[in-house]
Amino acid sequence: MAAYRGGNVEKNPFILPSDEEVFRMRDTERRTKAMERERQGTLKIWEKSTGSAALSRSAKVDDVMGEDMVRSRPHSLLEPTVMRK
Repeated sequence: MAAYRGGNVEKNPFILPSDEEVFRMRDTERRTKAMERERQGTLKIWEKSTGSAALSRSAKVDDVMGEDMVRSRPHSLLEPTVMRK
């Protein structure tokens, strides 16, 4: 379906990927997770991080940033956070 805007025809930007692409992305994600799991298995205990540590870091950054910036920031446990004063 095309939308008309001022005589110009615009293509729909929301196109679903093909089934082949979806399966390829899922396979890539599975391989990435398996490699990360294997890498975590070879780390020493002091090199590892826990999920609660990531949540704690995120909460501290939210406190420092303020209410307006917290709402606009995408939340992810995997993104690194840096605290600045």
